[in-house]
Amino acid sequence: MYKNGAVSSAHELATEAGISILKLGGNAVDAAIATAFALSVVDPQNSGIGGLGGYATIYLKERKEVLVVNFGPQAPQNSSPDMFINSSNTVGHKAVSIPTVLKGLSTISEKYGKLPLSKCIEPSRLLAEDGFRINSALYRAINEDHLDSETKKVFQVGNVKEGDILKLPDYSKTLKKIQEQGEEVFYQGEIAESLLALIKKGKGILTKEDLINYEVKIETPGNITYHGYDIYFPLFNSGGITMAQILKIIENIELKELTELEQLDAMYHVMQVAFEDRFKVLEKRTVNQAEILHLINEEYCKKAAKKIKRGEYSTYFNKSEDIGHTTHLCTVDQEGNMVSLTQTNGQLWFGSGLTVPGTGIVLNCGMSQFSTDPLHPNAPQPSRSNLSNMTPTLALKNGRPFLAIGTPGSRRIITIVAAVIIQIIELNKTLKEALDAPRIHYEGSALWVEEGAWDLQLLKLMTDKYSLENLSLEHFYGSTTAIQVIEDSYYPEVDNRFPGSAGGY
Repeated sequence: MYKNGAVSSAHELATEAGISILKLGGNAVDAAIATAFALSVVDPQNSGIGGLGGYATIYLKERKEVLVVNFGPQAPQNSSPDMFINSSNTVGHKAVSIPTVLKGLSTISEKYGKLPLSKCIEPSRLLAEDGFRINSALYRAINEDHLDSETKKVFQVGNVKEGDILKLPDYSKTLKKIQEQGEEVFYQGEIAESLLALIKKGKGILTKEDLINYEVKIETPGNITYHGYDIYFPLFNSGGITMAQILKIIENIELKELTELEQLDAMYHVMQVAFEDRFKVLEKRTVNQAEILHLINEEYCKKAAKKIKRGEYSTYFNKSEDIGHTTHLCTVDQEGNMVSLTQTNGQLWFGSGLTVPGTGIVLNCGMSQFSTDPLHPNAPQPSRSNLSNMTPTLALKNGRPFLAIGTPGSRRIITIVAAVIIQIIELNKTLKEALDAPRIHYEGSALWVEEGAWDLQLLKLMTDKYSLENLSLEHFYGSTTAIQVIEDSYYPEVDNRFPGSAGGY
């Protein structure tokens, strides 16, 4: 329990960086930026300034406003639907989409932070310069076989083991340049020149114009009420609308009155409906706001709940192959400002496997978010923003902050966030209980269950009822971070599946 501020993230040193900025007088936005930059140092396999993008859902106490900063993924202007015929959209130079993370963090800092961006970067620069201990997650990631020679050199692959100190001097110098020259050095200056030279060498398609012309969007969030709580999330190109649809349908099913098996049955079929709508509506080449908002319409969701109660289930089949290497963080400050922020490198650890020589910047595999089938509605298009699963979410009660939450995990992001909110608000679990509870997910007409997490007797009943697939931690079903506000005190938490850290002061 903390009174002045709190941070929850995927790494202890990143959480400490955020807390240090709060103690310097920074607000929740400044703390989020410091935490995000620190993650680019100590958790570089999942996110960084070469990442493909992210979203931040922000509550500003003084303005009594929730907004979304969309620095989501965007394809280069030279993209084409057939560009991945006979080539990879996950590894190498063509897999790199516009690196938007730095632009997003810089924009958030300029518009909503109290401290200069350079001060928020300083803890990360020192971490990169002084070094940090390699944890199990990073050690496993640096042994991926798609990393190029520069990445292997930077992370000393083959020369370090878990527990060793790793220093990133090139990246420390890069952060120093950004402190002194701002984002321009990355998008228009010497870093841009090095980045584009690497892309050109490998016959990639990213251009100077892509770097210069990318624009961060400040958006009105999506909003639903769920059992008297206001839930806010990114509305466009994210997982937010599907998460919200799950909540709106389940609200009409009265889970409290059901047995545990009946609750799972209801959740499974609600997920079926929500994902069927997601694939039918949101993956179209063009989709308008009215079509999106219809998915969380009160009457539409009530009708869906009635169909589920009558046993009229969806049969839609769509299975995801991507795992999703992403990270999430939450912050809150003494004034009550709150941030939920997700950022990612893409489908693989260390993204494309490329690092810009002399900079320590790992480049994303953002084009993995698009289909390799040129006839698919989600095939690459010039400057296209693809459908993302990132779902940074805030909940308010009577206009006051109640919960910040988010997670990595590809499509499982959507079901994890929804399930945690349901367990806290509807089933009266504590935040820790909700985060650590066994998880399920709908995928490919099967019920995916978290391996080794379920009571054996209940698992047998589930096996008799459904087609089950075990979802192991190999699929990154965790690392969820959250902060709950109870009577003006802050309770930051992380789940028990991966290294993570929650703290405050």
